[in-house]
Amino acid sequence: MKFENEDAVLTEVSTAQDIEVWVIDKRDGTRLTNCCGAYSTHMDTDELCCKVCYMPVEIGEGDGVDNIKDYQIDKKLLLEEA
Repeated sequence: MKFENEDAVLTEVSTAQDIEVWVIDKRDGTRLTNCCGAYSTHMDTDELCCKVCYMPVEIGEGDGVDNIKDYQIDKKLLLEEA
């Protein structure tokens, strides 16, 4: 999967509940949106949405709440910069 954001990469993360695949900013480990590898914002409806495609996203995706440094990384980055 390739994103317009050249700093967005996929990685597996071991959370307390599960192993998840996240899109992160390789510069600082911030979790980004799964759809576009971008940051998110709260829209007029108080719904968290991707800043690129404006689709609703889950809490933690691109809002600065989740960071890879807070979790154990199970594997190396799955997608390296091309």
